[in-house]
Amino acid sequence: MEDINPTLRLTLSLRHHLLMGWSVKAALKKYHESVQDEIAQQIPGWIQTWETKGSLISKNQNSIYRQSLILLIERGLAGESILAQLQSLEGEVSAACLEEIDQHMRKLPYLLMIPLLLFQFPAYLILLLAPLFWEFMSAF
Repeated sequence: MEDINPTLRLTLSLRHHLLMGWSVKAALKKYHESVQDEIAQQIPGWIQTWETKGSLISKNQNSIYRQSLILLIERGLAGESILAQLQSLEGEVSAACLEEIDQHMRKLPYLLMIPLLLFQFPAYLILLLAPLFWEFMSAF
């Protein structure tokens, strides 16, 4: 799970630990200990903010899915059951990741034509036109 989306990775980890009977706080701490990504670095701050303010509201998250996950974590830390919502969010994040991969795959053939046009096509033209050029030059 090297290059997986951090939001999806945290969602999968939370769901796994919740199914094992862990609390949300314990699952977050375990994720922080075992994974080194941008979300894992923010988790101690989230827990500290939750313990002091009782809220994790963060408007500087760049993804709607990450904001939804933070709201779910906040509800889970408050003692609500979040497993069903977490599974739903997991499906949405997975679908968004697959859509992003599909978009990249649709662009890939055009991106791969750039080296073809820049390097191979001129070389092909030289191979085709060089004999004509030599014939033209030998006529003079």
